[in-house]
Amino acid sequence: MNSFEAIPTRQIVRFNPVLYDSWDLDIRSVVHNLDDLPLLNDAGQEIPVYNEAGARVPRRHQLLDPDLPPCGVLLNLATCEALFNPDLSETHERARRIRVSLYPQAYLRHAGHVQANCILPAFEPIVNAINKSITRDHDEDPNESDDEDDVRRPPAALNGLKFQAYNEMVHRFTDRHGGMDVQQGTLTAAASGRFARSAKDIAAAKKVLLSVDRSLPHDRMREKLRPRDAPRDLRFEQVYTLDLHLLPQHQRNGRFVPIFHNAFFQSMGTYTVLRFIYRNVIVPLTQGWTDPRIATKVKGHLKLYKPQVRSICVFNVNSPDHGHACHLQIYPAIFEWVTYPIQFMLEVVWQIVKSNTAQQPSPYLVEIIASLERALVFAYTGNGKVLSRSVMAPLYISRALVDQGFPTVNAAIFSLCSNDTIDVCPQLWPWDKANKGPAMCSGGSQSVHYSEPMHAVSVSPPLLTAKSSR
Repeated sequence: MNSFEAIPTRQIVRFNPVLYDSWDLDIRSVVHNLDDLPLLNDAGQEIPVYNEAGARVPRRHQLLDPDLPPCGVLLNLATCEALFNPDLSETHERARRIRVSLYPQAYLRHAGHVQANCILPAFEPIVNAINKSITRDHDEDPNESDDEDDVRRPPAALNGLKFQAYNEMVHRFTDRHGGMDVQQGTLTAAASGRFARSAKDIAAAKKVLLSVDRSLPHDRMREKLRPRDAPRDLRFEQVYTLDLHLLPQHQRNGRFVPIFHNAFFQSMGTYTVLRFIYRNVIVPLTQGWTDPRIATKVKGHLKLYKPQVRSICVFNVNSPDHGHACHLQIYPAIFEWVTYPIQFMLEVVWQIVKSNTAQQPSPYLVEIIASLERALVFAYTGNGKVLSRSVMAPLYISRALVDQGFPTVNAAIFSLCSNDTIDVCPQLWPWDKANKGPAMCSGGSQSVHYSEPMHAVSVSPPLLTAKSSR
């Protein structure tokens, strides 16, 4: 945003004949002359005004710089759960039913996406008002008890189910099936493909290897981060169900139906035809996001990232930008910054496996590749389920990402040496007590790409050293 432009008072009053200085019905006062009310306060912020419905009426336009990319926006995971805290009048049982899932992005720990098994509690008054206006009246049961404790609420036609908030950049990461390049475990499949035995699996291994030779999965992800026009809006989505059986018969279809209860149209004395569900359900739910009470709560839990910073492009020595100053957008460029150590280690280990064509790769190197690929997936999804704790926790990879937000490895188990070799100590490798063998996390990738697992392999030497061809 570059600057603001004031909206003419005549234009504001034309669409909002009555304005108030607050959305709160109990304390608000009428603004008789908008010209007498200053546009800005002492802090340089706009002094708000509201219409009869309590919605804020803007007094100035935002002038956007077309050459400046938008800011990246994420939710503050350290505080956003407060959005789902029920009112003090709510029962503890309901509070226990609310489940909020947090998905940190780019190893940031306290910034990312959110899902919940309910809608925002701030929307419940809106949902209740909609139900009161659209649900048909039920015949009273003459045998119904008069006891206040035995009063049953009529079923609601509109019910909120789920909530999620995520940056729209996610759609740039994923393909049409909702998957990501780094989610497929392609390098793990390429490394374990050397153990294929059936003709079908050998053909599948060759196909995977050709895909990796064309480009590495994280390189394809990097290209998706680069476009300046990539969307960075924070999307809020809520899922509802509408039981049409609880609506009057003439309101259950998609035809146009008359609305007589609207005071505005009654005063006009006209027979107005509107779409019932759209006008009485969808529009109020959409307008709820402009409600000052809801907007203020949500804004307090946002994290904004500068649209661009001046930096030195050093990620690819073969890039024409290498060694030159360039403008990088913090979000989503931060994915590239924080995953660079993981990408570098992946390429080193993969080159070791790829260059050794004379024999099958060490299974430990396959598991290291699988662990590193899972770490990459966690950076983009924030889903802790991709972290194989049995393998990645002893290697320190998952523990470091979750606890510190920065990747690291247990050098006592494996380490990258100065001459591009990987030293692995099998004696310290995590042990799977159930299967009585080394713990593994490559099975998921193998089951996706091959018809049979490649698990029945072990390494007998006490110390394995592999040399890279880099």
